[in-house]
Formats: sequence, structure tokens, C-alpha cells
Amino acid sequence: MQSESEHIGFPLLSLEDPEDEGGTSLDPLGLTPIGEQLAVDLVPGVRERQVYPRYLTAIAVSLEVCRGFDPDELATDGVSESWQVFEWYVVEGLVRSAGTGGEARVPGSMKARKALSQNLPLSARRYLKSPSIFGFHGVYRLLSRTLRVEQAGYLADFGFELLDVWQKEQGLPGFHGSSDGPGKSDRQKLVEAVRLGLKAGATVYSAAWFGWKFFFDHLEPTKSGPREAELIWRQLKSGLTGFGGEILDFLVSKHGQALSRNDDVKEKEIYSVLKKAASAELRDRVETIERYEHFCRLLQDAFDACRYEITQVRQGVSPAGLSRLKPVVRAAERLQDAYCSAEESFPDLDRRTRFQLVFQDVAQKRSPAEFVEALYEHHRRVQKAKPPDGKARWIEQHTDGTLLIRPDYRLDESPKMSTEFVNPYRIRPLWNFAASLQQV
Repeated sequence: MQSESEHIGFPLLSLEDPEDEGGTSLDPLGLTPIGEQLAVDLVPGVRERQVYPRYLTAIAVSLEVCRGFDPDELATDGVSESWQVFEWYVVEGLVRSAGTGGEARVPGSMKARKALSQNLPLSARRYLKSPSIFGFHGVYRLLSRTLRVEQAGYLADFGFELLDVWQKEQGLPGFHGSSDGPGKSDRQKLVEAVRLGLKAGATVYSAAWFGWKFFFDHLEPTKSGPREAELIWRQLKSGLTGFGGEILDFLVSKHGQALSRNDDVKEKEIYSVLKKAASAELRDRVETIERYEHFCRLLQDAFDACRYEITQVRQGVSPAGLSRLKPVVRAAERLQDAYCSAEESFPDLDRRTRFQLVFQDVAQKRSPAEFVEALYEHHRRVQKAKPPDGKARWIEQHTDGTLLIRPDYRLDESPKMSTEFVNPYRIRPLWNFAASLQQV
């Protein structure tokens, strides 16, 4: 069977340290927030960065190990809670077990590998800058709550069920519950590790500690036991709100698998086919996404064409000089109709109002040269409104009206007009879930 990264036509998102990518400002046209909300409405609890649903098991184990610690108890660093200390141990253990030539499939692995290469323990200072967002607890916490692994910081009903199946399948009776067994001793050792980690503000054990191998043997994210995988799959199918179950059913169907295994098939095409067999409500949601994405694509292609042209000229370009670009002409002609089509498809007043506030000015009918001016002004407003104090514009306007591009945002490769979605809509993580759990 192929690995899940070979099953679909778009690559996995990195599990490494996202803040190490630098201070690049993303989404220069403000297209992401509405797209992200449409995706959340479609499959609440699932996020694009999620890959391996077995992290739900790791979170359940974390909740069991850390249940005796006060939620307000912090490490000596003044910021790290008990779950964070446990996460350090898990990440360090997976990296140690992967070795120098292997890949640890866990967020924060680059930070852990760097610390180990310097013979330093993992700590808040040597770990992710925003672990509550980018660590595995942060990435999967919302999914764990949606599926009832966790509630208010404690194990919920499915968390108990998952932990019970896991300990039996892993040969760790006693890890959870009141019975004795080898799992009880292992849990006590892990509790002590967290206690010492809180006191030290870092991981505290040498390479010989049993826990490093424990995490690899029992919590490596790609190695769910058969019963554990079956249980997580069942909960994904029944516990996801929105349309997660319906989309998963399609992806594991014969037709869905054939599409998703084709490297040339994009998310838009998968939804186009899915829509034909979907429930009426899901068809309506997909239709809204398609209309919004058509609007987004017109705007994005025009902006990228301008970036490329300004990059090639290497000096200021007037709006009139950009007005002959095909994506600019196309947007000037079609954007207003696309705007109206998207606007009427939003099912609620709040979403429609937000769309109007952000895009109504740039979507007015204009000549191509006037549209370039409006596109620049839209970009300027979007960047200025970004928290906390605004972001630098990718394109600047000189006093003579010409447009110049900042070096970090140059576009050296000619962009092609596309019909693909600009924003992602959860096909990737849902497919990864199915592949990881051996359902495809």
C-alpha cells in the first residue's frame, strides 16, 4: 500500500516549525478569512495542518498522565503547563528514536533535533515559539474536543474509550484505570517525568531513559494498532459535525479513491464530482465555495500578473502599463458578476455583510487601468488592517503613480491563469486521516 503522501495530488503540509519561515506577510488580498470560515462550516474541528489522527491518542495519554497536576501549575519558566512538558518528552522521544537519518513525524521536530545536536534538553526557550498553536496539542486540540477525547481539560467519554482500547492493544494494562499491570508502572514513571520537568523547566533524562522508546513504540503517529485505528475512524465518521462524515464516505468510495490518487486532480475537481452525489445541503455549501473561489481566482490571478510584470520591468510601472495583462482584463470584465454571484450564495447575513465590507469597492465595474488602481488600493487597505499594527504592502505606489514591488515579494516565474481554488477546503486532511487509518 502506498503511503498517504502518495495518495493525493497535493503535498502534505510541513509538520516542522512554522514560525521559522520568517516574517513573510501572507494573504495580500484578504481572501483567506472568508475561505477559512467556509471550510470551518464544512468540517468543524478539522484544520489543514492536521495529518495523523493518532495524535488524538497521544492527547488522551497526555490527559491521563497530567490529570493529577493542577491546571494552574507552571514550570519554573513561568509559562509551561504540565501538558506542555509532556509534549516536550514525546517530541524529543520521537526525534531520538528516528535517529539522525530518519524523519520524526511530529511538529517541533526541527527544534528538538537542534537541541539534541547541542546536547541540550528541550525547554520553552528551545521549542516552538507558539506551542499552544503549532505543537501537536495545539494542532489537534480542537479535533480532540470535537470528537470528545477531551472536555474542559479532562478526558471525555471517547477519550476514556480510546485509552482503554489503546492500553489493551499495546500490552499496557493498568496504564488507565484502577487495575494493576505493566502500564501502571509506566504511567507512574511518566508522571514523575512531568513532575521533574516542571521543576527543571525542561526535559531531564539521558538517552538511556525508558520513555524515549516508550513514545516511539506506543505513540508514533503513523503506527496505530488495528483496533485503535478502527475506533478513531468510527469516531471520525460519526463524531465530526458539519459534513465530515459525508465527505469521508466519498473519499473512501471507489470513485473518490480514484480521484484522490490521481496527482493531476485538484481539490476543486474532487468537490465538483462529490457535489453530484452529495446531499442537498452539502451541494449548496459546495456551490457557495465554488462561487466564492471563482471571485478569489479572478482577483488573485490579476494581482500575481501585476507582481510578475513589475518584477520583470524592475522599475515603476504605471496602472496603464499593467492594464493590457490578460488576467487584469479578465478581472476588470468579470469581477463584478463574480462578486454578485458569490454574494447571493452566502447562506447567512453576517457572512454576506463581511464579504461586502471587504470586497465591494474592488469589485465595481471599471476599465482595466482603473481596476489596477482599485486592486492596489484594496491591497493597501488589507495590509493596513492586519493585526496588530498592520503589515507592509507587497506593492508600493510612487509619487508619480507608478507601482513598485518590494524585493521579498517579487515574482520571477510567469504565473498561469488558473481555475483552481485559492483557499483549501479540508480534502487534504480528511484524505490523510483515511490513509493513515488504512481505510484506502
